[in-house]
Amino acid sequence: MRKLFAGLVMAVVALTACGGGSDSTSGTTDAGGGGGKPVTVTAKDFAFSPNEITVDPGEEVELTFQNDDTTTHTFTSDDIDVDLSVDGGKSGTATFTAPDSGTVEWHCSIHSSMTGTIKVGDAGADSGSDDSGSDSKDSGSDY
Repeated sequence: MRKLFAGLVMAVVALTACGGGSDSTSGTTDAGGGGGKPVTVTAKDFAFSPNEITVDPGEEVELTFQNDDTTTHTFTSDDIDVDLSVDGGKSGTATFTAPDSGTVEWHCSIHSSMTGTIKVGDAGADSGSDDSGSDSKDSGSDY
């Protein structure tokens, strides 16, 4: 009887570990084959963090979009064909291939003030106009 009970417990544990979670997203998930450079973007307090990502040209990227707010947000970019709509407290994933050069914009289609940029390679490295989040106090005297 003990062996039967132990076997039943192990089967339940195995099925629970392999079962899908209830990490539901609404909207599209661009399901690639997995793999690629892992990147996580979080929505919190109606802002993306980070709001700038740098990837290599042609690189396959596995994006995890974590929504730490209580309302739905999207990670939307027509340029890379990603449109994730994620309920508050949930996450979603998408896989995309970076373009060969340039920058790609993304936004929340529900909250227009939420925006971000994907820089491909060294794209925009000389512009430096959106470095508000970095510690640039020490380099100001060189200009």
